[in-house]
Amino acid sequence: MSLRRLFLAFLLWPASLCMAGIIRLTLGFESDPVGAPPLGASLNVKGCAWITNGPVFSGQQSLAMVSTGQLALVDWGTYFPDLFGGWYRQAGNVPVNVRVAACAAQTNATLDLWLAKDAQQTAVRIQFAPGGALLAVTAKGSKSLGRYAANTWYVFDATFRTEVPHYDLTVSDRNGTPLATATNLVWFQPALTNSVLFGVAFSAQDHGTLFVDDLMVRDVEPTGKLPWPRPLVVYPSAGDKAR
Repeated sequence: MSLRRLFLAFLLWPASLCMAGIIRLTLGFESDPVGAPPLGASLNVKGCAWITNGPVFSGQQSLAMVSTGQLALVDWGTYFPDLFGGWYRQAGNVPVNVRVAACAAQTNATLDLWLAKDAQQTAVRIQFAPGGALLAVTAKGSKSLGRYAANTWYVFDATFRTEVPHYDLTVSDRNGTPLATATNLVWFQPALTNSVLFGVAFSAQDHGTLFVDDLMVRDVEPTGKLPWPRPLVVYPSAGDKAR
């Protein structure tokens, strides 16, 4: 995949949400063909997810997931960890920030965001629950993040360390205004295998539709230290190699 396909969504986010760090992955879905499935993702039901030109959080395209009654899952849970795994398995306890925008088309379905995951563990699970409840689902139960409305974009910003099974979460509206914050949340699946938490997954069920846009994963620079001398890893297309 060319650098042009790496849509730099972070440039379009509110300045108040910006922080220092090295961008490892951005997905804005801008260069993928409309109607095509997302590159690199595993779909449990054929045709359950595709690139769409509306609604969008920014740019011209986003990812749509649609359930017609059974669970519809789009999963990069092994694709991105395999891509970034060699470096991160030697990196130790790295501070990471994950950000994504999501929009539910209704309030009577179950829609999930799994952010920072691999085959054995998941740090962040956010759920659009039936009845309009927005939840952070953890290993110790669910924490309310307030209410959500249909056809409304929300920004989810999670920060954690790869070897500490807790995270902080901020939910904002599309203009960057904070709507909810939660600190020291327990990971959803805290296996702590010292593997790579660069995978992501999104799902829809109960005849639900979820739109996702502008996913970003980055290392957070430690305060007061020089920038880490690490090259940006390019998200490749099939046949390419990370570099």
